[in-house]
Amino acid sequence: MLIKNMVCLVLGIIFGSSISSGLFALINSIKIIPRYADKTHTKQYVTLYETAILVGATFWNIVFLFDILSSKLYPYPLNHIFLGITGILIGIFVGSLAVSLAERLSVSAIISRRFKIHHGFNFTLLAISLGYLVGNLMYFFYGWSS
Repeated sequence: MLIKNMVCLVLGIIFGSSISSGLFALINSIKIIPRYADKTHTKQYVTLYETAILVGATFWNIVFLFDILSSKLYPYPLNHIFLGITGILIGIFVGSLAVSLAERLSVSAIISRRFKIHHGFNFTLLAISLGYLVGNLMYFFYGWSS
């Protein structure tokens, strides 16, 4: 039993490290962190941002691995507030990651040429994003699914 647990531990560390390395390589290749630093004029803090992402990912892995939020350590309303704020922040990050990846692959330029949209393409992207947001909110709050 001890050997089985040790093998699971070693394999978990190996596979988790490889997956997180791939994720950080993707984030680095599309240059999302330097782009945010450039937009906010805080280029000197790029290493701090990268460290914050690494520490945050490690922290949330530990929280979900040991199921800390469902324990009796935190009162019930605090869990929902904490998870709500976390969900919003994760959603912002994933959305900006998707937009950066689409921008890197020039998806917007291809779509605008394909559908012959020359004016108001920013509003088209905004409408698509807002529709996606409303659909997700309806799904989560009202339980609408197919």
